[in-house]
Amino acid sequence: MKNLKLKFIGPVLLISLFIGLVACEAETIAEMEPPKDAPAKAMKDGPPPKKGPPPKKGPPPKKGDVPAPGRSPALNQALGNLTSEGELTVCTDAPYEPFEFEDDMGNWAGFDMDMMREISGRMGLELAVKVVPFDGIWLLPAAGECDIVASAMTITEERSKSTLFTHPYFDADQSLLVRTSDADKFGSISSLSGSNIAVQTGTTGEMYAQENAPSDSTLVSFDEPAAMFLALQSGEVDAILQDLPVNGDRQRNNPSFTMTEVFPTGEQYGFAVSPKNKPLADVVNDLMEEMMMDGVYKMIFNAYFGPVGDVEPITIGMILVGPRNDKGWSQAHFEGGEYVTKKMGGDMITVDLVNPADSPDLTIPDVVSDMIDQGAKLIFATSDDMADGIMEAAAMFPDTPMIFASGDTAWEAGERYKPELGNMGNIMGKMEYGQMVSGCAAAIKSKDGKIGFLGPLINAETRRLANATYIGALACAGDKTIDFKVTWIGFWFHIPGFTLDPTQVANDFYDEGRDVVISHIDTTEALVVAGQRADGGESVWAVPYDYEGACDQAPEICLGVNYFNWGPAYLMAAMHASFGSFEPTFHWSGPNWSNWNDHDSSMIGWLNGDGMTGDEQAKLDDYIAELTKSKVIFEGPLNYQDGSTFLKAGEVATDAQIWYAPQLLEGMTGDSSAE
Repeated sequence: MKNLKLKFIGPVLLISLFIGLVACEAETIAEMEPPKDAPAKAMKDGPPPKKGPPPKKGPPPKKGDVPAPGRSPALNQALGNLTSEGELTVCTDAPYEPFEFEDDMGNWAGFDMDMMREISGRMGLELAVKVVPFDGIWLLPAAGECDIVASAMTITEERSKSTLFTHPYFDADQSLLVRTSDADKFGSISSLSGSNIAVQTGTTGEMYAQENAPSDSTLVSFDEPAAMFLALQSGEVDAILQDLPVNGDRQRNNPSFTMTEVFPTGEQYGFAVSPKNKPLADVVNDLMEEMMMDGVYKMIFNAYFGPVGDVEPITIGMILVGPRNDKGWSQAHFEGGEYVTKKMGGDMITVDLVNPADSPDLTIPDVVSDMIDQGAKLIFATSDDMADGIMEAAAMFPDTPMIFASGDTAWEAGERYKPELGNMGNIMGKMEYGQMVSGCAAAIKSKDGKIGFLGPLINAETRRLANATYIGALACAGDKTIDFKVTWIGFWFHIPGFTLDPTQVANDFYDEGRDVVISHIDTTEALVVAGQRADGGESVWAVPYDYEGACDQAPEICLGVNYFNWGPAYLMAAMHASFGSFEPTFHWSGPNWSNWNDHDSSMIGWLNGDGMTGDEQAKLDDYIAELTKSKVIFEGPLNYQDGSTFLKAGEVATDAQIWYAPQLLEGMTGDSSAE
């Protein structure tokens, strides 16, 4: 059906688009002024200009033709399978503003239509639009009625049995729209007992209403959205339950309607093609990723939903395990919080050095209580060491949303799954990918493959990330034998008298003849030591961790840094907390594969360091390209240190197998446990 929320376009993480989308949510819920570039006019003169070379023109090939120069095999096959030569024929259910409608000049406009116009143009085709009823629309490409469906359609398991969806291109929640005069009366779906609720036939909104509306309410089905709005205006129905962006658009443009509730269903839109036309799906996926990379997707998106505008400010609480300026883990979280307050306004209450050694008398519940007293509406606990305390605090303050970063309490498959904590979600970056790149860089640079790994304390998280680093080193070893040694200092950073001294550990690695040290602690001692020894004439290198500015400590011998970018995910949580739609969800996100360093979309990043030569960097880029294609972290055969089987030959690790690493891998030197 149709719907909204924002996540992925193919492999590309679209939190950047969530930033634009939440502007739509904020405008509808907070009754803000509509954007100056009103959707109906934004694309009147055609799609935004394309960047890069124009699409290759000329007649499409017939089946069996030799591929045209400059065209991919998939594009040639797709062009040979068109229902009408020289045209991309699109089935849609219109009008359905702001996704598909005719503007004042009779031109096709809307988010979906502009996407299709851009995609068809890049394919060298004209756009042909066929208007059909929505019910069963996904079946039409297979029936030969059109090439593709673009109709704000949610990807569902049932529909996927009879059609082939592209990668998701838009997320969509459900919502409730009522007459403004009834906003107080019908503030939630539960208040619609005995009322008439309008839904569109065959949509996921209809399914949601069937499952969640009061049993004594009446669902009134309509074939067209326009008829639903007329029925609501006339009093024939009391509410409309359908996609958030559509209801939001109607509210912005008609003050007689108000959206009173948002239902975070996690739906995603996809375009649909015939199951026999996979080449067309592949081409559309590639072009959508291309549009993301060159900024055209964002231009189209902003034309209809607008960039972030003024939203309701929020006060957040940030609990840090280390100092806020550690050039590592804590600073990355701190700057993630600053990203939220920059986008939304409001304040951030920060308490750092919250750990047993630095603050033995400070408890997480006490910190949370103080933050709430100061007005915090969302709390972030940023270390696995805070697990017991933040779970206790979440139970004590069930009305305050909380994020346990790196935790698994909201993961149904998690060992610490706590379904009773309905106010606590988890956010973590899939830094295994960044660690693999770190390991690869170290293996490429190391003269003899002798690498030191400076680890913090020992737990499942640190073991899995050390293992991923080792896998990356093996992948890029060439003819070198990798000698990979792990030394744990006992905590995330140095606490005199409590941990090993990371400066001494780094020096020990170099004294042993290891010429690259990869740091997995929160601070930059390994890089500082490497810089000092390089100044003395030694050929040594380092890879820091956590924070994108870490290489600044000794840029000339830094091979690069894998870092966390918490801001976009934290912004998403803050928006939901502000809108009252916060859910206890588990987010474990990887990079934006098209641009690891996009601060508005990529959960993790990699910045190249000055320590790599041009040839070495090229080898690393090749590995990143391979990783982008496979996205596989662990694949068998792999054993653990004790010789037991981790993965059989050809077996790929599941998320649970990755997350809960019981040992280091066979071939690594170092302790797998603290015992």
